[in-house]
Amino acid sequence: MGNEKILDVAVVIPALDEERNLPLLLDRVVRSLGEAGLSFELIVVLDGGSDGSFEVLRSTLPAGRGGGRQGRPQGSELRPSLPKVGAATRQQTPSPGEAGDSPACAGEGSLEAPLEDRETMGDSAARAGEGRGRLVVVKLERTVGQHAALAEGLRRVTAPFVVTLDADLQNPPEAIPAIVEKLRSGADAVGTIRKDRNDSLGRKGASMLFRAAFAALRPRARISDPGCMLRGYRKEVVDEWLSQDGKAYYLPLQLGLHAKTYVEMETPHSARNSGDSRYGLAGLVRLFGRVVRGRLARWSLPQAAPVVAEVATGALAPAADGVSGPPVADAGKGGRGTVVVLGYGLVGRACLQAVVETGVRVAAVYTHSQGADRWQEGLESDAKRLAAPCFVDVDFSRPEEIELLKSFAPDVLLSLYYRDVLPAAALRAARLGGLNLHGSLLPAYRGRAPVNWMVLNGEEVGGATLHVMRRKPDSGPIVGRKEFSIEQRDTAYDVLLKVRDTGVELVRECLGPYLAGRIVPVQQEGPVSTFGRRTPEDGRIDWSLPARGIYNLVRAVTRPYPGAFADMPDGRRLRVWQAEEAPDAGPLEPGGMREETGEEAPQRPSGAGLLVGTGTVPLRVVEWEWEG
Repeated sequence: MGNEKILDVAVVIPALDEERNLPLLLDRVVRSLGEAGLSFELIVVLDGGSDGSFEVLRSTLPAGRGGGRQGRPQGSELRPSLPKVGAATRQQTPSPGEAGDSPACAGEGSLEAPLEDRETMGDSAARAGEGRGRLVVVKLERTVGQHAALAEGLRRVTAPFVVTLDADLQNPPEAIPAIVEKLRSGADAVGTIRKDRNDSLGRKGASMLFRAAFAALRPRARISDPGCMLRGYRKEVVDEWLSQDGKAYYLPLQLGLHAKTYVEMETPHSARNSGDSRYGLAGLVRLFGRVVRGRLARWSLPQAAPVVAEVATGALAPAADGVSGPPVADAGKGGRGTVVVLGYGLVGRACLQAVVETGVRVAAVYTHSQGADRWQEGLESDAKRLAAPCFVDVDFSRPEEIELLKSFAPDVLLSLYYRDVLPAAALRAARLGGLNLHGSLLPAYRGRAPVNWMVLNGEEVGGATLHVMRRKPDSGPIVGRKEFSIEQRDTAYDVLLKVRDTGVELVRECLGPYLAGRIVPVQQEGPVSTFGRRTPEDGRIDWSLPARGIYNLVRAVTRPYPGAFADMPDGRRLRVWQAEEAPDAGPLEPGGMREETGEEAPQRPSGAGLLVGTGTVPLRVVEWEWEG
């Protein structure tokens, strides 16, 4: 449907045996968000338990929509690989209220559908219908603790703002729009203070002790009511915590450490709607002990890894008779969403065309003027062909440029080999922030010139990654990733062409589904490596190095790049464009050279070469030129 809205907010709810509360909770959440005109994703994480919560929630979805047993779905290339579970499933189950590790997902089987308005809605419900959304139900295999369950939900968030909420209905879902408004106004995190608290004297007393002890931990944000789960965060705060900490001890404290601006607001507090809390006082004591130990250990304590048993996903909409969501046509086909493309060079041009082929509307194009390299071009001609406004060499530190960017109302900013790092203000101009295409298999080869560095280091496998953009470049969660082989004779330009072709595939396969909410980005995993910008001077040859290293240097910087070079004692410069190892040649001192005779290489089409000594075997320079 062409009028489908991109999601405004994610509401994450951990629940343990709350079967009787969940239907009313969902109804109140959906209605309050709908009346505020907010589109949403509602992520409910069932922390193990033994009641019928999963069946209750799944029954609210359209018939036959959702559900998947533990195990990775087959045939999908849109999701990066999820961590394997291994022996983690055999570890001891933590007690309720005690935080475990953020669950390692064994996989998902999910079906998702966008929303359509129901003709039976009354006026109030019709207004609520403007707030469209989806429900994601995650059932954990065993109880891991409230905060570990909450962390699993946070890992699945795609919306720019996140609100966390208990399932017991003591905190009002009707406060969520006010929290979102404060986040939109610039707060990184929003806390709530329970007014006229409706709890037993025992829980109130325990909370007072917890609050006093919590203050002694000196969190960055001064949290007045640390026991209240109704809180809001910018997604950048959540992503930063996931990349740096990732283990769930007590999330208000941990997320607060990553929030630069923190505000609070009072909210009403009600008695429990039904039943008793499974996260009892004993669990609260154990939780605090773990928080203290985790804080002292800089959040590095070993933790068990709970696993996902089942996932169900589908559409939700408020209706006159409660929560509903009839299935409609598949999302992610033509016309789904609006992007602003920021791109440059042959990768940017090819991927821009791929964006057009998906049916996603390109509202504007930002690019760079042609640089000194001359073989890379901007996207002006492509924008003209699309009749899209084009802006060259824009300074996004200027407020007027941010306002112009906002005027295009993009759902996402798509960076396709754009050379500048976008500031946070620019990313906030788009509903879903930014996506970036990076020329490596992240988290390896973050930073500048990944293609050249991969060839220089002799890598045999490369790839491209489409990932969410955040403050730290190349560190965001992965939307899609594909690999390709790097042959021994490939130059950096050859590999760049492979990045281009792989990037086109990723854009075609991932952009539409991501805008439709059907791809859940996953955090980067594995060894991180970061490389800096390369300059022409980095092509200088050190003949004392092994021949293989020099050969890789030549491949990494040959045409259309500036080339490898060496300065000779007579003042001339040798520019090397093509070379190969020559183990069959006679020995030469490093830097010593002689011209190869025709008899030494009669079968080579290139003819005789220039032999130069290295730290190992000689290097045969096949194509070169003298300068000076």
